[in-house]
Amino acid sequence: MLTPGCFNLWNYFILVLLCTAQAFRRVCYFTNWSCDLLEPAAHFCISDIDPAYCSHLIYAFANINTTTLELSPTRPDDVGLKGGIPRYQKFNDFKLQYPQLKTLLSVGGSLQQSIGFSKVVESARSRTDFSQRAVEYLRKWNFDGLDLDWEYPGDPPETKRNYTLLLHDLRLQFAEEARQAGRERLLLSIAAPVSPEKREKGFQVENVAREVDFINLMAYDFFGGWNKIAGFNSPLFGRNSDPRFSPMMNVEWTVNQWILNGAERQKLTVGIAGYGVGYTLTNDTNYAVGAKVVGPGEKGPYRHMEGQLAYYEICELFENATYKWDPVQKSPYAYIEDQWVGFDNNRSVAEKVNWMVHQNLGGVMLWSLDLDDFKGTFCKNGKFPLLKSIHEAVAKHFPEITITTTTPPPTTTTEATTTTPTTISTTTESTTTMTSEIPTGNDVLPRSTTPNVKTTKDMGEIDNRPDWDPVNTKPPYEDNKTNDEDEIDDRFDERENMIDDKIKRQPVATKSGSNQLVQSSFCFGAAFVIWTLTK
Repeated sequence: MLTPGCFNLWNYFILVLLCTAQAFRRVCYFTNWSCDLLEPAAHFCISDIDPAYCSHLIYAFANINTTTLELSPTRPDDVGLKGGIPRYQKFNDFKLQYPQLKTLLSVGGSLQQSIGFSKVVESARSRTDFSQRAVEYLRKWNFDGLDLDWEYPGDPPETKRNYTLLLHDLRLQFAEEARQAGRERLLLSIAAPVSPEKREKGFQVENVAREVDFINLMAYDFFGGWNKIAGFNSPLFGRNSDPRFSPMMNVEWTVNQWILNGAERQKLTVGIAGYGVGYTLTNDTNYAVGAKVVGPGEKGPYRHMEGQLAYYEICELFENATYKWDPVQKSPYAYIEDQWVGFDNNRSVAEKVNWMVHQNLGGVMLWSLDLDDFKGTFCKNGKFPLLKSIHEAVAKHFPEITITTTTPPPTTTTEATTTTPTTISTTTESTTTMTSEIPTGNDVLPRSTTPNVKTTKDMGEIDNRPDWDPVNTKPPYEDNKTNDEDEIDDRFDERENMIDDKIKRQPVATKSGSNQLVQSSFCFGAAFVIWTLTK
């Protein structure tokens, strides 16, 4: 039988254990056009999502109404305009079964023009209006946050700084609404490029990182059909012994440059692509990495994209191909006749996750769920082999992340109840509610005690009057009417150009090293206080 003293000692050790458990995001993107592709075999609908392997689900994409500066759907069925249950609602109903899950709405994307973002950031008034209306839209549809995918700020040049100001305004509005309503603060993330030119032109890295909860680094498309030699879509490391390969075109170099420019490690979520890049070889007897190519590879049978193959297309087209592993860049490739493809598989994603954890990064992201073998019929390795491999690799470092089969409670949608899903039993991230403080990159917030499930009667037009008092967003580094704006700009941008390609790679803390000490110092302090008070 435990004595009171033993019980207090037990609480002490439990507190230490929980506090030292590191957060590691598993971000999954859903694309709202994937249910309507030309080939039925490629259709990926909301009912196909398995949220058990994701800590964050992001719905791509929404648009910006350039007249009203409001978020707007890119497809009418997102909001139920064609009748039936809105897809936003089906998407967010997953949280009834997975209460730890966080959902975000992504606005922008590579196919959308920059005009919406440019309108939003052109003045302090427009940024404030958009921020306030974004809160209303996200709350209306029960999202937990906003993901900005502007590709890319920096043209015209003033949009670089104004983009940072927009993120600042969004964070202030999210914090103020949470404070007044007594709710969890909405999360804020961005999609970020690997191109050093786009990063330098459009992102004030240190200031951007300060404002957001996490950064989804699109760590792919390093090679493609535009290249003259065969290379990998997303190599982990460089190929320094071959001068034909740029030392910048790999995951490691890209992540290090974001860090050197001021991004916090814990805020970086590194992307993995569910597709590979294909080439048609010039000489079908030379299959090596770096072999000369005629151009992009042949189109796949389901997505019909030249030079780009979904993982399940690779499994089908290259079923009888020769597979090789490149130990230099930690990537697989396959070839058959004059067709060559470089891609990610279960081995390479495990290599990447291990590297991310030991670099003390904040998480991993998959773009996108519809590109994995979601039916499990192509690669003969069960459903979502890439996503499951990512999860298994993460779980080896964070054993508190487990998958347990449960029977879901009744839901209001048909799609969400067609299967018996699995659920995550995990305590991977901090449960400290964030309000006005600067995001830390670890704040996945606890489930609200206030009911927040929308019903059909809630789906009407947004009232122009918010149910909270918007904060007057005026960042300390901006005053459009002062004469010292140039001086403020200099201070605000003082760490803009810290890139030095010749800087030797600095040793970093590993999972078992000083990063745990930094992350858990507060927790150990709290534990010491408890221990002292209970002696």
